[in-house]
Amino acid sequence: MATSLNYFAVTFRGLEDLLAEELREFPTVSITQLQYRRVYFRSAYDPQLTGLTCCDDLFLELAQWSGITRDRANISRMQDLLSHINLTDAISHIRQYRPIPNDYTISVTVNHVGKRNYTSAEIKSVAGLHLAPHYIENDSLADLNLRIFIEGDAASVGLRLTAQPLYRRSYTTRSSGSPAKLKPPVAAAMLRMAKVTDAFVDPFCGNGTLLSEGKIQGLDGSGGDIIGSLSRLSIAQWDARALPLATSTVDRIVSNLPWDIQIPIKAGAEDFYASVSRELERVLRPTGKMVLLTTTPEMLQFSQLREVASIEISLFGQRPRIVQYEH
Repeated sequence: MATSLNYFAVTFRGLEDLLAEELREFPTVSITQLQYRRVYFRSAYDPQLTGLTCCDDLFLELAQWSGITRDRANISRMQDLLSHINLTDAISHIRQYRPIPNDYTISVTVNHVGKRNYTSAEIKSVAGLHLAPHYIENDSLADLNLRIFIEGDAASVGLRLTAQPLYRRSYTTRSSGSPAKLKPPVAAAMLRMAKVTDAFVDPFCGNGTLLSEGKIQGLDGSGGDIIGSLSRLSIAQWDARALPLATSTVDRIVSNLPWDIQIPIKAGAEDFYASVSRELERVLRPTGKMVLLTTTPEMLQFSQLREVASIEISLFGQRPRIVQYEH
């Protein structure tokens, strides 16, 4: 029987349950706990893990530290704890997933929840001394990344399984750099929440992240936007207040509604959302599902659709909600 090791997957706040649902589909995985932005699990070697869609980043767990308080004395304590980490065995395991040179380079990322009497930069400096001569500052140039995630009095330490974070899809490097671009793991979570298995429509395509994410999952996404077609995607030009779609013909609607921040709503927001609500409800089949990401769910006005689920997430410094509607 193959040896199982400890891992933790990182996602956006609010998406932990959806990531756990995705992980449970792997026969090799046994989930151990869910924490803020993280799902911990055990698994034998499984190359399919690197294809997790709701995951922002994936790590082989190296250590769990306790008693990491806010006091500055913890800086020297973490230096001692780092000296007990066995990188050799961890790197040997990760080499099953991808090649790593013998003269590898390694960067450090530190995340902590809440205020402390020391900074992430100070922890990185201590870790860098321990990891010398392999340590480099630039994560994008490093062969490996060591992540230290501190919450409360506990810390998780892991080594990234993949060469780059999982949120970096191939299509994101080819799309425009609009600040309103949806994050791929959020798009994947929305598609999962809507239980899309075949086709879906995105009435507010924007940069096409939902369509691109659907495409790599083998889904048939279509849709439009006020701007229209991108060179890499067939996006119709339409106004979502008057969709060129027949009544009760769409089985799944998945969309990131305008936030009225980077992309302003020229008409009054209340009238805009009232018109959009009527159109979305009109085209959705009676058996259909609709999942929307919005900062203003209270402005959506449906006469027959009911809210069946709502998840607050953290994105772009805002607290939007992913809301699911059905008849």
